[in-house]
Amino acid sequence: MPAIAVGSHTIINRSVARSRKVAMVVAARDPTNVPVKSVWAIRLQACLEVLGLTTTDDARLPERVRRAIRHQEETSEILVGLVQVVAIVFFAALYSLTPKAFPPDVPFEPVPWTLSIYAAFTVLRLWLAIRRRLPSWFLRLSVIVDISVLMVTIWSFHLQYQAPPALYLKAPTFMYVFILITLRALRFDALYVLLAGGAAVVGWLLLVAYAFFYGDPTITHSFVDYATSYQILLGAEIDKLIPVVMVALILAIVLQRARRMLVSAVAEQQAAADLARFLDPDVASQVRGTELGIAPGEGVLREAAVLFTDLRASPLCRGRLTPGRLSG
Repeated sequence: MPAIAVGSHTIINRSVARSRKVAMVVAARDPTNVPVKSVWAIRLQACLEVLGLTTTDDARLPERVRRAIRHQEETSEILVGLVQVVAIVFFAALYSLTPKAFPPDVPFEPVPWTLSIYAAFTVLRLWLAIRRRLPSWFLRLSVIVDISVLMVTIWSFHLQYQAPPALYLKAPTFMYVFILITLRALRFDALYVLLAGGAAVVGWLLLVAYAFFYGDPTITHSFVDYATSYQILLGAEIDKLIPVVMVALILAIVLQRARRMLVSAVAEQQAAADLARFLDPDVASQVRGTELGIAPGEGVLREAAVLFTDLRASPLCRGRLTPGRLSG
């Protein structure tokens, strides 16, 4: 019997060893278990971290920190809506009070129509922002609507002045693109700035293509002819887009760095608020206002008294009650 037991034990050990070997071989043949990064990827990641351009993973943050960040973003959207309302009122008053540069008998005036449609959309957006019901898809749609309304207004100039489409390529109204792009910088998210810049580039290219294919234009290489006639200088139209792209990229980099600082500041603020519940307010204010960091041996001497108390049958209570009931 002992021999049989030993033999069976040996057989079982060998079978277990074989299964382990097979499992180890199968695991070693799977190259996806160990992610490998190239040296250049590691260096690029390190450079982006030094420059503060790495993306922040909000999913790893605690829920209370993410809630505070969402509150900041929702407040920024209310500010964006208020700025848009003020701008619409300002441009409506400016259009009404200033003398018109077109004949009074024109059959179509695009500015009142576009301002009215844009005002209705902006009021709806502001109402959703105040109610904290502004979804992300509506935010992206609002960026595209802002740029589209501006581009349609510029396009309609040749109808209003009854001139070839090449006329609107010289309209200074294109400069309002920078207002719409920088307006998106009020929210700490580079996506909306890049979306506004990309929409502006696409919209202007569509206007140039329309003037080129449907206006029967004359292409010129002289800036004087371009500035004093309806001729089109393609280099000048492309040159207008370079500042748009650069402004959008620079603002996106600034917002990416600012968002990292926002996330860090909100996380530290939440941690400080939690710790302040256990510290004296004077001590917390001294820690925040000190010029030197907290270090071992650095402190303030204070006279204090310590009182030790004990309740009757407290060991029994500690054994029967949960920590929450005991502390409450």
